[in-house]
Amino acid sequence: MSARLSERIATGDLRRLRDSALITLGCTHVQLATALLGAVMAGQLAEGVHADAELWGAATKAHGIDTANFATAELALLLGASGFRADCQTAKTRRDLSGLLYADGIHDSLYRTAGKQHSTTKDGTNAVRRREIN
Repeated sequence: MSARLSERIATGDLRRLRDSALITLGCTHVQLATALLGAVMAGQLAEGVHADAELWGAATKAHGIDTANFATAELALLLGASGFRADCQTAKTRRDLSGLLYADGIHDSLYRTAGKQHSTTKDGTNAVRRREIN
């Protein structure tokens, strides 16, 4: 994305990047970095056969998909009309991510798995049982 923006500046299509564009790029960078850190944490928990591995895996996958979807939607705006052309890689990525959000309910089921943590408790033997939510 930044390479494409730099190219547009070099060719004269853009005079300069506005502060809002730089903020969007910076914010997106931080969001993607935190999603990757969550994936590393989930991997470490899974490798150690930790009880929360499934929770972290599901939550991190859902967060990563949301982050990537939001990032491509925001950054496509920075490209202007070319960011919405059918042959643009950003537009293709947006379509793929949008489909992944809802394909077979994967997105909702990931968040549902993460939410189950808040509706269960562990007794002294680490057995999980449902907590009554009123």
